[in-house]
Amino acid sequence: MVSREPLVCVDDVRRLCADAVGQRGVNNLRRTLRFVRDGARSPMETAFFLMLLFPRRFGGEGIESLEMAYRIEVAGEARLLTRRSHFECDAYLPQAKVDLEYNGILHEEEGQIAVDVERANALEAMGYRMMTITRQSFFDGEAFGRLMRAIERRSGHRQVRVDSDFLKRQEELRRFMLRRYLAESGVADDEAGALEEMA
Repeated sequence: MVSREPLVCVDDVRRLCADAVGQRGVNNLRRTLRFVRDGARSPMETAFFLMLLFPRRFGGEGIESLEMAYRIEVAGEARLLTRRSHFECDAYLPQAKVDLEYNGILHEEEGQIAVDVERANALEAMGYRMMTITRQSFFDGEAFGRLMRAIERRSGHRQVRVDSDFLKRQEELRRFMLRRYLAESGVADDEAGALEEMA
């Protein structure tokens, strides 16, 4: 994975929409901007973020207050607990002061584990909470469902009764977000069968 500056930002697209009033497709683009944020650093972080942001009718959690790449400066005694001067949250719930971190394969390296523990300790010292989302919990449908319920509770987001129709939509959205990775790992066929049993 290589970092690079974005080619376009949300404000650029908003300006385009304002200049293109009446053009075909501009209204759809404007509606889509509700679900676009600046600051994505990886495809998997983006996929997870969208699972939380998308409306429940699509299988998402509908948490529109979610922020991406939110910066937290390390202050006070927390400076003694981490080697970092600041943290950037993959997904941040401002009303609950919760940092949701997607830990991909790089976070499984021995040196990175110590950095991640320091992060959690420093955030806790500053009054924040951190929830970790592992690659394994994103790729496992049942584990992911339990994780979403835990995030709902932590976010203080209005809890809506979770019925089988919503769970099916959420699983379909999760599989859509991970479709390339599931196909490459050979999981797609097994999960397709499991989804049919849920229906």
